[in-house]
Amino acid sequence: MIKKTVFLLIVILFFSFSMGKSKCIKVGSSPEFIKISPDGKYGVISLYGEDKIAVFKIDSPEKIKKYPCGSKPLGLDFSIDGKYLFVVSSDAGVVNVLSTKDFKIISSLKCGDLPSNVLALKDGERIAVANYGSGKWGRVDFINLNVGNVVGSVKVGVKPLGLASDMLSRKIYVANSAENYISIIDTKNYEVTKKVIVGKNPSIIANGNNYKNLYITSTGDNKLVVFNILREKVIGKIICKGGPFGIDVIDNLIGVGCYYSNEIKFYDKSFNKGLLKTIPVHKNIVGVAFSNKTKKLYILSEGDDCMEVIPIKELLKEVSNEEKTE
Repeated sequence: MIKKTVFLLIVILFFSFSMGKSKCIKVGSSPEFIKISPDGKYGVISLYGEDKIAVFKIDSPEKIKKYPCGSKPLGLDFSIDGKYLFVVSSDAGVVNVLSTKDFKIISSLKCGDLPSNVLALKDGERIAVANYGSGKWGRVDFINLNVGNVVGSVKVGVKPLGLASDMLSRKIYVANSAENYISIIDTKNYEVTKKVIVGKNPSIIANGNNYKNLYITSTGDNKLVVFNILREKVIGKIICKGGPFGIDVIDNLIGVGCYYSNEIKFYDKSFNKGLLKTIPVHKNIVGVAFSNKTKKLYILSEGDDCMEVIPIKELLKEVSNEEKTE
């Protein structure tokens, strides 16, 4: 009996390692958003529970360094040239600007109440900030980095969260997480040009590789949504049970973090193959990010205060022969 038990344990361990079991790395209290630097060399995580960011080299994620970044940090983004990091401080109603040389705060830019996310526009001169606001409706503030002030504000839906842009940032797309639609904003005239119903509680938006399609997690009705930028309409949906939230795209592969089912799910961009693979992970998955350099997916567990790293080379091979969907 003992020999059989030992044998079974060996078999289980062998298969765990051969399948590339993900590594769990403690990063700090309440990790929320993650971004890979433009040069692909490191990643940054907002730690809502510590008022800090965690920084790690992409090929050695176990080595975490932490830096103050303002109270209750949430969304973050890099400047186009990678020299600066923008981090929203949801408590203070500001976007803190950090130099990526030493990750020290060099300025604080005032925005609306309860900012949730930030997006650097392609012109290199402005950032867009999603704010929950103090009333019913949220808004998006546009801040000119040269003058450090809000130069335009646009009323959107309730609890704006996910942000994305077209290739030239002529328009940005806002997921109103307490609604069923996204808002499309003209960044020249600072006005909403269209509202498009995508599904219940749209949360995070990921750009496709060629800026032709957006991929949106519809958390409330357990779906992934494909939105075509040129046609400004939904062109596809697929079931994704478990509360899809964080999402990222690399080549023809989509990775989705499911908040309630504690899983990572992989799909091909065309949805031709349906669900490719499901991997159990730690509790309450929020931010996810692919690395082109390491061919891995970096996953944040809000419930267990950790990051997991999953190899994706085999999955990329599986979808590499797919017809280009963008």
